[in-house]
Amino acid sequence: MKYYIAVCLPSASGGWRAFFPDIPDCEVAAPSLDRAVFRAANALADHTVSLNGSAVDILPLPRDLSAIKADKEWSAAHAVNWSSAVITLIPQRIVNRLEEDHQIATLSHNQE
Repeated sequence: MKYYIAVCLPSASGGWRAFFPDIPDCEVAAPSLDRAVFRAANALADHTVSLNGSAVDILPLPRDLSAIKADKEWSAAHAVNWSSAVITLIPQRIVNRLEEDHQIATLSHNQE
């Protein structure tokens, strides 16, 4: 299974944005970090499904974090401040879309 790096950034107006440096146009916004991560996972799954089974052939191989940080053009285009960024790995899934509210409620309950 491939894992793609998602870069999560706080928005100036509140909330969070999540981007996949290796997958252009696959980004989400959410009111909280945990929802941004869930939405990013679903966006990646939806993007993979939209490729009609060609994801293995079309999607680029994931880069490591040092290569992403060295990509100054991408960082500038997305106004990345690495000191406030949260980095997470998202698995590339073809099925099993996460149900956001149910999953977050389950996680919250398990942490209490």
